[in-house]
Amino acid sequence: MHRPSAADTERHGPREPSFRVSSGQLGMCILLASLTVLFAASVAGYAITRAQNTTWIAPGMPPLPKTLWLSTATIVALSATLEFSLRSTRQNRLLSAGRALSAAWLLALLFVLCQVLCWLYLGRAVPEQNTLYPFTFYFLTGLHAAHVLAGFVPLAIVTSKMNGGDYSSSRSAGLEYCVQYWHFLGIVWLLLFVTLLVGT
Repeated sequence: MHRPSAADTERHGPREPSFRVSSGQLGMCILLASLTVLFAASVAGYAITRAQNTTWIAPGMPPLPKTLWLSTATIVALSATLEFSLRSTRQNRLLSAGRALSAAWLLALLFVLCQVLCWLYLGRAVPEQNTLYPFTFYFLTGLHAAHVLAGFVPLAIVTSKMNGGDYSSSRSAGLEYCVQYWHFLGIVWLLLFVTLLVGT
């Protein structure tokens, strides 16, 4: 095996690392890192507020809406469906990938519907309460829901491109970024769900 000599190194310079990150992937990493800071700060604020209030749930206030369990199952299924779509695209099974994207749309809409039902349930159950629990619940779930709604934009873009035949086993970067974003939302939701369960 030929090894570069000192003269070769001096003439050509040191070998550059072969690892490369595309500008799109770098942008996605920066976005997810910034969102991580946002959600981490929100959870920290929730924990501090919870610790400083001895009266958290007023007498007669119901526990967490049971619909939250359906929300959790839905977003896990959504993440798995998008992952299946991405893997199918990498294998050039574009028909299956397109069907998985359609199923992902239904699951995403179902998740939003479940969240709306949770808010309505809690709003009817606790019309007047002097605790911060309802506010923190709305804040955490609402912040996450806002990013879910934002996720419909890239989902619509990749669906349009999939239907237009723009994706294949060698061209799937946009779909990868979209899947990464929704995976992130799924992980964040699981953490928020556990936080709400523990804090209740």
